[in-house]
Amino acid sequence: MSSAGGADAVGRPEFLEAMGRLQGRFDEAGRQVKMREAEFDRGLSDTIAYVAKAPLLREGGALPPPVQKALEDAREIVDGAVVRWQERVRKYERNTRFRRDHGDSLLVYVYGLVKAGKSALGNFVAHGRERPDDAFVAALPADGSGPEFFVRSVASGDADAKAEADGKLARARRFHTDVEEATDRIQGFRMPGLTWIDSPGLGSVTEANGKLAREYVDSADLVLVAMNSAQAGRRTELDETRRLMRLGKRMTVLLTRADEIDMDEDENGEIVNELVMKSAADRREMKEWVEAQLEEAVRREGPNAPRMPQIATISVRYAEAHPNIDGARESGLSELFGLLRELAGSEGVAIKREAPARMFGAYVRDVIGDEQDVGIGNIIGKLDKLRRTIARSREGHAKRGIETGDRAAREIEAMIEDEVQNRRESLDNTGLHEAVNRRAREIRERRVREAAAEMLEDIDVGLRSLAAKGQGQAPELKAVTREMTRTVRKRSVIGSALGALIGGVAGLTTVGPFGAAAGAAAGGAAGDWLFGSREESVKDTVKIGDNAAEVAEKLVELKGREARQGASEAFARLDDEVLKPMQTRIGDVIDCLGEFRNKWKEIER
Repeated sequence: MSSAGGADAVGRPEFLEAMGRLQGRFDEAGRQVKMREAEFDRGLSDTIAYVAKAPLLREGGALPPPVQKALEDAREIVDGAVVRWQERVRKYERNTRFRRDHGDSLLVYVYGLVKAGKSALGNFVAHGRERPDDAFVAALPADGSGPEFFVRSVASGDADAKAEADGKLARARRFHTDVEEATDRIQGFRMPGLTWIDSPGLGSVTEANGKLAREYVDSADLVLVAMNSAQAGRRTELDETRRLMRLGKRMTVLLTRADEIDMDEDENGEIVNELVMKSAADRREMKEWVEAQLEEAVRREGPNAPRMPQIATISVRYAEAHPNIDGARESGLSELFGLLRELAGSEGVAIKREAPARMFGAYVRDVIGDEQDVGIGNIIGKLDKLRRTIARSREGHAKRGIETGDRAAREIEAMIEDEVQNRRESLDNTGLHEAVNRRAREIRERRVREAAAEMLEDIDVGLRSLAAKGQGQAPELKAVTREMTRTVRKRSVIGSALGALIGGVAGLTTVGPFGAAAGAAAGGAAGDWLFGSREESVKDTVKIGDNAAEVAEKLVELKGREARQGASEAFARLDDEVLKPMQTRIGDVIDCLGEFRNKWKEIER
């Protein structure tokens, strides 16, 4: 820390003026970003609302699982993007809140043991008082202007305890410097251009507040390590200082309470107690001792050793007792205020003023970019790939319908031959037609599904089950018969009977029983001759085959026609009801995303 003497000395008024100017620059940078944030948020919200209102869902009618899956896959891309966008928005808002807590200002983080003078130093920076009393606080503006005190975390991590401590400190509007000095919390105050964070007492950092403490240290523009000059350089302090040095942060070690009471006689011979700074020799000795301890630690680090912090001696009590530029210089506070003013105008803080714009730019690039999962460009790429796959699948779908119908017809032909053969004996027309209709429909649907799945294998789209087509006039199985004519002779019944009787008697008389039979036959023939006989034509119906071949041929023709027509209609319906609307809807989403993306790509150039 360079010496600040004479005209270069910086008192608290000059320090506050520099902080006010810094706040103005932060505010202006913030206003520009807020305008762009609002515009981006409106555009992103409108985009999310558009793509989230089911632009990829088909209206009316259930879809078969493969088609539904394809639509759901497309929908999942969009829904996943919406979820990631919303999470990215929340992350940006969290980062923005944290930045506005301490990023839109000069951030100072103060370490030290209890009674190291941290709270007194904070009060002096905030109010110009080491220990502001109740009367001083009561006289502060009632509108709450001025330093705003807060508690960010308590060691227990309990939200209620934190809220209670925060409310109490906000009302107190000062740090406690007595027995109530906080050792278990991260607390601080904000004032124009400055955020001042008072760490938990060394050794009081817990898991609950340690993460937040590290975040503050990482964001700090200056880390102050307060050591009581009466006991400076204790092991705990040195160890913590070395740890902080390794972080590479800009650091200053403040040896506090570098004052003493000088007893002297006044002109009347009375003893007078006067607050004075410790002698220059004593202060130099304190600084050199602490410096030697830290330098030893640096040497042990080797070539990667951190840089040495600046070391200064200060007295808040002396500065309060001498509220002028000389008092600021002699107390050592002028050096601190000068350092803070220097940081306010430094390149590092200038970069920090640009942090809102950089953070917003990174946020926009994430959302509209090509690399991140959340990136609109990435989402457009996925959807466009799906859209192009559908477009390719639509090409030649009519030809595929014809080819599919032909394949189904050939398979149906073989099936019909089997079914007709199985029922040609029984002439079971009912069973034949039921079996043929059922199996033909199954073959047609299966062939269409297979062809649709093959055609759209990249997106796994099939087709709904087809309703049974009209069957037309189905042929009936019949037996094939032929009428045949043959000639027969018909004898007289009386002549035959009488001849048989005469011949039988004659044969019995002459020959015996065997002769009777022969005589009857001969007598019958004689009777035909004596009494007459005639020839007649007789017609018979004879089964000579069936019409199975004709039935099979007609069924093949009928079912083949149905298969070809059904397949063509199926592919036409696949195009009209699924592919074309799906391609159009995906295109609408891509156009919406692209319009938003292109606008912000142009703005961010």
